[in-house]
Amino acid sequence: MLDELQIILNICLNSLPIGSIYCLLALSFVLIFRATKVFNLCQGELMMLGAYFSYSAIQMKIPFPLAILIALILTSLTAFLIEKFIVRKFVGKPIAVSIMATLGLGILIRGIIGISWGVDQKVLEIPYFEKMAALPLVHMNYGKLSIVLVSILAILVLELFFRFSRLGTAIRATASNLNASMIMGVNVWHIFSLSWILGAIISVFSGVFIARLSILEPGISQYALIAIAALVLGGLDSIKGAIVGGYIIGIAEGLAVFYIGGQSKQLVGFVVMFLVLMVRPYGLFGIKKVERV
Repeated sequence: MLDELQIILNICLNSLPIGSIYCLLALSFVLIFRATKVFNLCQGELMMLGAYFSYSAIQMKIPFPLAILIALILTSLTAFLIEKFIVRKFVGKPIAVSIMATLGLGILIRGIIGISWGVDQKVLEIPYFEKMAALPLVHMNYGKLSIVLVSILAILVLELFFRFSRLGTAIRATASNLNASMIMGVNVWHIFSLSWILGAIISVFSGVFIARLSILEPGISQYALIAIAALVLGGLDSIKGAIVGGYIIGIAEGLAVFYIGGQSKQLVGFVVMFLVLMVRPYGLFGIKKVERV
């Protein structure tokens, strides 16, 4: 019995890195959706674009921290241009319009990546990633440990940003009531752009981590689909739900792979999502909206 509990504990601990990645990706979705009410289906391609920018910078012998900074700047600029010149036209339209528009944008970005970098698999090197961390009770390399720590740090920074900064307060106000925010003098267009930039920054880290955990190829954008399942599981407009949903699906994947087999990995997240939605249709932390007829 104790051995079985130890095995489960180890699986949960080793599932934290992939759960952290889903958490970051789900956060990038919810930041944009809460502020703009646009469901961005090209977020996976922006994540992938950031990973390819990092790869190119590293191939040019640029130090890793500077390579990440370059990727953050270029991906944020891309997200800003997309929001300002394309997506902004769909703000206020039915959500299906933004879904189709961003889906098309994702296909376009994936095609550009294929033309620019090719479709062959690439290895993204991160210094000391495979070196084992000498920590008690934790059998994890520095790479996976850094994924968990970066995710926790990102969550804390976002929490402080939203609670104590004027821009964070403006984003929360815009998400709560767009018309009232405009009346109070908030430049909502700047807020929309900022939400896309924040989403892009978070997704770059997700893309780099995914590319190193697996391999860098155009197919890594599919991880965003599992992040969407985590987002829906936690609640479409809930930051807390995105965090909890990401870790739930990450741990569920680890347990399913161990007890059922690797072929279950792509399905378990959606199974968990549907089971939760049968009980709580708005997700674990979603807000039930009541409309008067």
